[in-house]
Amino acid sequence: MSNLLIVGVGNPGEAYKYNRHNFGFMAIDVLSRYLRIKLEYDKKKSIFGIGKIKKSTIILLKPQTFANLSGEAVLYLASFLKVDLKNIVILFDEPYSPLGHVELIDGIKDEKRIKQIKNGAVQSLVYSLNSAAFNAIELGIGPVKNEDKVEEFCLQDFTEKETALFEKSFDQVKTLIKEFIEAPEK
Repeated sequence: MSNLLIVGVGNPGEAYKYNRHNFGFMAIDVLSRYLRIKLEYDKKKSIFGIGKIKKSTIILLKPQTFANLSGEAVLYLASFLKVDLKNIVILFDEPYSPLGHVELIDGIKDEKRIKQIKNGAVQSLVYSLNSAAFNAIELGIGPVKNEDKVEEFCLQDFTEKETALFEKSFDQVKTLIKEFIEAPEK
């Protein structure tokens, strides 16, 4: 039996709820309903839920440290629940990828690529875990049109038109997570 930690990146609070930068939080909410894992714990700068699927314990996590400090919450929970790096998946927003783009990055095979990702939450995990051998799912929220306004772009809410487009990407996220859960013993 293995413990699998699925982390959504975002910022806590109502003001950020529908921001592009909270796409990871939104994905965790979708996965919570899909996997029937209630996000019922609020401890150690984290909101999380724990459930069992087949032979695995699944932990869904929404760090409450603000996105760029997500590594703190992940390190604590991964250490406390004894989750191996290879069994961590982070769902992060990517402003340079088209809206709706979803891509799994296997940190064990592509550690170098994860280290090169500019997302502050991903870098926080690399720093806190002292490794990039975790998995990541890139969630496209762009492409951002003005390089100088990336932060402003990420902290804007999705428009109604964008919402209709990105909701389709949740099906891809569910499929990737299901495959991750059902993979042979980790």
